[in-house]
Amino acid sequence: MSALDSSLLARQAIVVDAARLFLLLGVPDARLDVIVRTPGDTANAIARNENILFEIDAAMPMSWFRERFARIGDKRLESELSSEALSRTANLLARRARDVARIDRIEFIATRLLTRELPDGQLEALPEGEFFQLLSQLSLGVTADDDTRDKAVAFCVSAAERLQQATSVETLLGSGVYLELQGYKKSLREKRLDAAILYACILLSVAITNYLIRFAAGEGLAHRTLLARVASTELDAEKILSAAEDTDADKLKPHFARSARLRDDPRLRLVVGIVIAFSIWTFGGPPHPTAVMSDLPPDRFGPISPVLQSALLSDGEAPRVFIARVVDKTWARLSPEEKRSEAVAVRIARGVQQEEASLGLIYDGDKLVALIEEGTLTWLDP
Repeated sequence: MSALDSSLLARQAIVVDAARLFLLLGVPDARLDVIVRTPGDTANAIARNENILFEIDAAMPMSWFRERFARIGDKRLESELSSEALSRTANLLARRARDVARIDRIEFIATRLLTRELPDGQLEALPEGEFFQLLSQLSLGVTADDDTRDKAVAFCVSAAERLQQATSVETLLGSGVYLELQGYKKSLREKRLDAAILYACILLSVAITNYLIRFAAGEGLAHRTLLARVASTELDAEKILSAAEDTDADKLKPHFARSARLRDDPRLRLVVGIVIAFSIWTFGGPPHPTAVMSDLPPDRFGPISPVLQSALLSDGEAPRVFIARVVDKTWARLSPEEKRSEAVAVRIARGVQQEEASLGLIYDGDKLVALIEEGTLTWLDP
């Protein structure tokens, strides 16, 4: 058998495995049956079928994928689709891992392969050596630069430390750790598939899952109720995605391209996404399921800066989120020097810190103009 024939057979197997998984999930597309029966025996035919699979996958919401995958059940999944078949499907998706929902699916499949379920329903990651051996067999083909890898791993370590402060399902989901993780992973895009980053993300996801299962058991929370609560929080991440990351990235380039700090730091881009999402929900959008925003009285926001017209602050213990609007047209009339001055930029940043808010947003009308993160104001408009 020639090398070309061997390569074609390998591609055939991958195409069939992916089509079978989609059929098992219940994807209503007649082309999948055809692909399983006639995957193609030429390079062009196989490539055509691969493109069909990518087209179907691109239209598949991650929430739908996760729900249908859970419905299959482990026994049925293992009887109809082997671990090798799942690995090959992940490998196929990783070839075009530009779409965040697709990257979510790859991580979901990897987590399924690289963890085991314990008798009490909690998860356990495979030992590190076995984990990376299986991960290398997935052949995801993504390597992040050292700086991105170090930041991502550090983020996961920090989030894991914050998990220890949670005491219930609500304090965990409402703390923002879960939301931050989902949003941060999205900001990494395909770099999330770097072996070290994926390992850290999966370990953190396993820890969150286990905390939720233990808390739910202690609170007598039904599994269905827990899933609904988690789904509500994951919806937040989807809104962040649609607002700030993926549906139309070009729309946000005017905001981000002017700030090297925003452009280079994916965690700060996440913060922008979170704050944009908070502003959408609190200024006329659907209610936020994990935090409550309360109006600040004028005697609280007035001393911060005379340019502020109104302000909101998230309830609960610090760190909080601060969202404010400036007096109509005031911001536009300020010169760049005035906006950056001690009297405006520094004063606002200090005021937000005094309110024990680690994240802050300043809006002029419907336009995001400034972001405060840990006492530093980043200017976004020209």
